[in-house]
This record gives sequence, structure tokens and C-alpha cells, in this order.
Amino acid sequence: MGSTKYPDENGFSNHINMHGGYSNAYTDNELTNYQFRIDAEGLDQGLDMFAWLLKEPLLKEDAQDREIQSIESEFESNYPYDSSRRFQLLCSTTANKNHLINRFTWGNIKSLKSHKPDELLRDLRKFFDEQYSPDRMKLVIQMKTEDNM
Repeated sequence: MGSTKYPDENGFSNHINMHGGYSNAYTDNELTNYQFRIDAEGLDQGLDMFAWLLKEPLLKEDAQDREIQSIESEFESNYPYDSSRRFQLLCSTTANKNHLINRFTWGNIKSLKSHKPDELLRDLRKFFDEQYSPDRMKLVIQMKTEDNM
């Protein structure tokens, strides 16, 4: 959604695409993985843009509905799989009743729209401020070689 230094919502994606790459992300129970591929010419600026997305993201309210729709789409595409439903059932029946995993652990339109937009954004900002810190992050840079082309 952009950052204070690079406010264009699509700036990072556009930069990656201009340099022959792609980006993707996923969230698991205890981690979020962001990854991108880019050619060497675009790497320096790509890393700077990426760092600012983690340092000072804009988290725009007007982009919130698009993100919720994206989350719903992902939920709908994964829910039919037995493994997904089995995991949710396992967590809700075997985990300690007071543990965070003993609840609905996915986001979908129902769970996210149950909050007022300003409350959802406030909670997102609070979560970001409390959980996204350099001491909890790892960065891996893999250089392109003949072996991994």
C-alpha cells in the first residue's frame, strides 16, 4: 500500500515488474513471509522500497476493502481442501481453550467486516507497531548463479 518514502500504492510491484521479477507473500500461524525476485540492476532500489514498506507502511484506509477482498478470495480458494479444514478442526478441538490457536485462525470477509473500518485499521496499526520489529525479521538474498537459474 506504499510507504512514507514511496507513497505510490503500486510502486514496489511496478519496480519489481520493470526489472523482470515477481513478488509474493503468505501468512502462516506465527510468521509472514515476503519474497521477491528482481534483476541485479533493480536490487538496490527494490531493497530500499521493501525496507520502507516494513519500516513505515501507509496502511491506507481506502485500500482496506481491496485487501479484504483479496483475503476473502484466498480463503475461498483454500477452504475446500480437506487439509485446510482438518487443520482448523484439529486446532479447535485439541488446543488449550485459552490459546490463540483455539479459534478461527484465518481471515475472511465475515471475520474482517465484523469490525468498523476505523477500528480494523487501528488494530492493524497496533499489531504492526507491536509485532513488526527488526529483531524479529530475517533477510535472505540469493544471488543468481548458473546453478539456480
